[in-house]
Amino acid sequence: MSRTDLESHLQAMANPVSTIKEACSWLKAKGWMLAGEQYSKKKLADILLTVVIVSKLPTEANLAIRLVAFLIRDLMEEDLSSSLADKIADKIATKLSQPIDNLNSSIASAKTFLDATSQKQATELLNLQDMVKHSA
Repeated sequence: MSRTDLESHLQAMANPVSTIKEACSWLKAKGWMLAGEQYSKKKLADILLTVVIVSKLPTEANLAIRLVAFLIRDLMEEDLSSSLADKIADKIATKLSQPIDNLNSSIASAKTFLDATSQKQATELLNLQDMVKHSA
């Protein structure tokens, strides 16, 4: 079934839930979630596995719900790994950019110093040449 067909079919069935807010309220009313608790992939997977344990479902439905719960957990672990990898990469990039920034600053300071020194030496050389001319 396409997603549109699936949604149409589900809306045609008797259903007390049609929004995310209603879904959370229903789960809280049934005791599947605590008041104030946020839903997450881990929580949703745990709810599905609990449903499998406490409900007498046909074998096919039981298996499908278990598989979906395991897939949700796997996605959660992938997201966590990806997030950690991104954070580590950001830390490394920050650590590497600081020495480079310091190096750039040091080079700029050294260039300024050398420019000033060269300017002073040039001025002193001109003054020395003038003194030699006057002395001669």
